[in-house]
Amino acid sequence: MRIGIDATVIYGRYTGVARAVVGLIRGLAEVDDENDYVLYCGRDIPPLGELPANFRWRTRPMDVASRLRVVYWQQSRLDADAREDGVDVLHCPAYVAPMRGRTKTVLSVYDAHVFTHPQYCSWLNRMHYRQVMPYALGRAARIFCPSCATRDVLVQRLRVGESRIVVVPLGVERRFRRILQPDVLEQVRTALELPEQFVLFVGNLEPRKGLPRLLEAFIRARKSTGFPHKLVIAGKPGDSAKAVMHAVDAPHAREHVMALGYVSDACLPHLYNLATAVICPAPFEGFGFTALEAMACGTPVLANESGALPEVCGDAALYVQPRHVEPLAEAIRRILSDEELRHRLIAQGLTRAERFQWATTARVTLATYEEVFGG
Repeated sequence: MRIGIDATVIYGRYTGVARAVVGLIRGLAEVDDENDYVLYCGRDIPPLGELPANFRWRTRPMDVASRLRVVYWQQSRLDADAREDGVDVLHCPAYVAPMRGRTKTVLSVYDAHVFTHPQYCSWLNRMHYRQVMPYALGRAARIFCPSCATRDVLVQRLRVGESRIVVVPLGVERRFRRILQPDVLEQVRTALELPEQFVLFVGNLEPRKGLPRLLEAFIRARKSTGFPHKLVIAGKPGDSAKAVMHAVDAPHAREHVMALGYVSDACLPHLYNLATAVICPAPFEGFGFTALEAMACGTPVLANESGALPEVCGDAALYVQPRHVEPLAEAIRRILSDEELRHRLIAQGLTRAERFQWATTARVTLATYEEVFGG
């Protein structure tokens, strides 16, 4: 069997979807040495390191940083390229696929924010995904979702038949682990000019990640208790970052909050290890990489009791109801003051994170490819 994977989302500084595609490719390379893989990219091959001989890159003459050029290629050439390459099953792992074509196609959808939370999406995303996703969902032989929460949205809001949906959780990279060398951690603390004690947010800086509510709750909690921790925010600006950055830079927030910007892959595990706790305040996550990575690093997690976060964290997080500020402020006070709670969450989080392996994700994905190929 020959499998094609649209890997054009892998470029620049990787965020959630790109990291999901990278993890899947590496997982498939680990478990499958029998089938052939064609990985479609732009004119530059992504730096994924050496892959097995049954994986080959197929470059296309376009700059994948140009959204319009990628969209044009996906809709006008991807299916033809796949047929030319003898692809049996084409995996489009980033929400969209050719609206018309003859190649058997599977699709990955991580959330449906353009339909459920359009106010948090850019006009370009709304226009593109709302037009293309219904066609892609309609013609896909199978649809991968990373959680039951995302599956339920597709079934209830977009009327996708549940029998075509495969729920397959994502994995956590091995680099996310406990780091037990204090000198190494202190080097990173010094390099990033981090405070001695802090709680951490990791993710794109945009309102849909719950940042405005988190900022208000954290400042309220810190003022009422006097604890020394700061809120450290790590991530690059998202589609609607202006309002968030304005709130972070406000005079009343500066003494409480530190914004790092995008943190490199090399530093991110150290950042998790240095944090007292990680907060995941988004009202809806289709999966929850941040929570999973924090658990794997032995850092307590405070998460919204909504979306996919309870599926990812299980009993290894302190939960809070979304939307309101004061319950989040109270949860922040609790996770910073209750040492016994933190120790329990650390132990349960380390055990929980072991369940999420990219090899497992790859095996389920491969079994679905085989089912579609034989169907």
